[in-house]
This record gives sequence, C-alpha cells and structure tokens, in this order.
Amino acid sequence: MKLLEARSIWHAAVNDYADVVADPQVAHNKTFQTVKGATGSPITLVSHPVRYDGDVPKIRLPPQKLGAQSDEILRELGYDAGQVQALRANGAVGASG
Repeated sequence: MKLLEARSIWHAAVNDYADVVADPQVAHNKTFQTVKGATGSPITLVSHPVRYDGDVPKIRLPPQKLGAQSDEILRELGYDAGQVQALRANGAVGASG
C-alpha cells in the first residue's frame, strides 16, 4: 500500500469476509440480512439489491432443505402421486429430511 501511495497509483485493499461484514458502508446499506433458516438456526443472506421506497424487500421463504419442495414442484409439472413415488424410489428425487 505504501509503495502504491508513494507513486500515486490508485488502489484499494481487498477485503476478506470479516472486513466486508465490518465495513460501515455495508452496514448502512443493509447489504446482509440474517433470518431464521429451515433448520431453525440463523442464516445470513445477501439482501435484495433494489430498494423500494427506501426499503429492502423482506425474505418470504428462507433457503430450504434439499428436496423440501420437490413434491409440490412435481405436482405443478403434472406428475401424480404414483409417479412422484416412483421417482423417489429410483433415487431421481431426494427426500427432505
């Protein structure tokens, strides 16, 4: 940094994760949101980048366990219960658990 400054070269330090979280501008911009995850433990997510009337949209559904919505999605795609069960039995679709 001193070498670059001495030569008037534009530069900036590269932040690690701890530095990013501690950055006052990141906090001011509400860049991160901590919500209750699917397991009940808190999880920190990057906020929506767009503000609406100055507010960050709320997270409606935190990240789910793998396969948590597979049945619902397959039903929306037209699979019946027997077909979904067959996909699970063949290992094509995993269970959330």
